[in-house]
Amino acid sequence: MTSKKKQTFEEGLVKLEEIIGQLEGGDLPLDKAFEYYKEGMDLSLFCQKELTRVEEEVSKIQKDQDGEFKISNYESEDL
Repeated sequence: MTSKKKQTFEEGLVKLEEIIGQLEGGDLPLDKAFEYYKEGMDLSLFCQKELTRVEEEVSKIQKDQDGEFKISNYESEDL
């Protein structure tokens, strides 16, 4: 029995960048390009879901000025 390691966000992003590089090269047969496209879309969705999950966690775990934890939406002060 083989155990499948859960892919991390970083691993997904690296693989997605590799796929983009392959597709941008333009030297792939149509079938292979379509396989890469589908895999890339799956990875893109996975990465987006991971970012959303972490954003929701950050929104829940923030401290106010008194050092108390509070639930709030994360908003960058730099915006």
